[in-house]
Amino acid sequence: MKYAAISKKGLREQNQDAVFIPVDGDKLALAVVADGMGGHAAGDMASRMAVEAIVEALRGQPHGDMEDMLIEAVNHANAAVYARAATDFSCRGMGTTIVAALLEEDA
Repeated sequence: MKYAAISKKGLREQNQDAVFIPVDGDKLALAVVADGMGGHAAGDMASRMAVEAIVEALRGQPHGDMEDMLIEAVNHANAAVYARAATDFSCRGMGTTIVAALLEEDA
């Protein structure tokens, strides 16, 4: 399978997108795009944190129900972003959207 990603900031001053796609030799067949909520504080940080948390949660996971694994990973990302927003005043209200695909051999 081949992967590619491109991101554009559009009309905003800052690009708040974060992306993960596998590189050669990566055993994690995961594609994630997160887009920070424009107009809210630290959207770029929220999207970056969310992608990192999802990748971290799924790396090295034993094979299981892919839907459950992905839901758990997104919940892990949500908790990380929420905790940062709750403890860092400059990040209050930050958030991001997430789109992800997790693939496994024939699934």
